[in-house]
Amino acid sequence: MSHPHGPLKQSSLSADLRADEKQTNFLAISAEDYEKFRRKIVKEEQPDSVSRGIPLKPSDSQCRAIEVMCAGIGVVLLEVFAGRRPASHVSKWLSKECQQRVVLRSKVTANSLRRKYARVPLNHSPFAPQITMPKTRRAKAQKISPTVFEVSLIMQDYARVRAMALRVEKVFSRWQITEIEIA
Repeated sequence: MSHPHGPLKQSSLSADLRADEKQTNFLAISAEDYEKFRRKIVKEEQPDSVSRGIPLKPSDSQCRAIEVMCAGIGVVLLEVFAGRRPASHVSKWLSKECQQRVVLRSKVTANSLRRKYARVPLNHSPFAPQITMPKTRRAKAQKISPTVFEVSLIMQDYARVRAMALRVEKVFSRWQITEIEIA
């Protein structure tokens, strides 16, 4: 039987493996022969050295810390807008102007969402309808300057998936959110 990519060299096998090969029409080859054949088909070049990866820069670890912080704040913001938390729970992380906008928006959205979600008890019974709490699906921070980051979040809010953008600035020695956009 000829192979479509050329003849393959058969390794030395025991008699029982050869008998099994005849019954199933499989060709047993050694790992080295298979690797040579695979390289010939895929046209891969063997790497000269093994790559150990690129070490993280300090800004990369700082981006990750900002992403984690904003992921938690994003969940709290969605709970504030749904009327499950007071706006004062996020005041620590927001600038004064941003805090005022959050309070205003929470009053507007909480009235409509409160009727639907806020009075439904969070019952963990398997027979009760479940309300999923907000969660962060993805967070990505981009460094704008040494003291400014912009973070994009994909949030799951009850039955919807929302996009959220935050601008985070370092004020004195603390990170504060100065802008919030929610879609």
